[in-house]
Amino acid sequence: MTTIGVYDSGIGGLTTLLQLEQHFPFCDFYYLADNKNMPFGNKSVQELETIVSEGLKKLKAHSDLQVFACNTASTVPSSALKLVPPTVDGKTLVMATPRTIEVLKRKPKFQTEQVQFASTDELASLVEVLASVSVRKNCLNMQDAIPYLAKHLFKFKGVQNVVLGCSHYLFLKHEISSILGTVKFYDGNQTLIDEVGKALADEPKFANFQPKVEFGFTSFDETAKYQKIFSLLKSSQV
Repeated sequence: MTTIGVYDSGIGGLTTLLQLEQHFPFCDFYYLADNKNMPFGNKSVQELETIVSEGLKKLKAHSDLQVFACNTASTVPSSALKLVPPTVDGKTLVMATPRTIEVLKRKPKFQTEQVQFASTDELASLVEVLASVSVRKNCLNMQDAIPYLAKHLFKFKGVQNVVLGCSHYLFLKHEISSILGTVKFYDGNQTLIDEVGKALADEPKFANFQPKVEFGFTSFDETAKYQKIFSLLKSSQV
């Protein structure tokens, strides 16, 4: 039985884990949250390369197939399958950390007048804080992120599409829409699911198999919180 290892700095990758579990219910999962080094967005290239290398070693020790559910970590060359922000037609806003934006701007497909970028390096940390507070009330309330989003996003009002270049931002679709109006959201999960599907093409698919999800951390144990957030994500289908 294949165990898929999922790596992120914090809770953002739970949105990817949810989709992986839905698409591959015949696998087990090991989720590694690098809470020792969270957030990744403010790290130098050298720091990030060291952090991601160590994270991948830990992930490989507990899994057969490794997935980076973090766009910033995905900018570092590695053997893991990665989130890759898609390009779409129409006026598009890409929201991401400075490191991810730096890499995307070097790609010709993002070098068009239709694409604009919003650097939101503090947003992942804000999502972590709001989730930690609201999960105690049995919900995922991100309303307090609206002032930050308004400050950084209002000037982009009128875009048709929003590419979420950080897995944490999937928690904020409703709040982003409250600033930008009706937009279509895109992230790298579908491409990642396709790549995992190819890697598991020959995997036996047992009926009535119950996937097991385990959590690991590089610092203090937050298993109870992550289990609760993952449960709330399942019920809300973020």
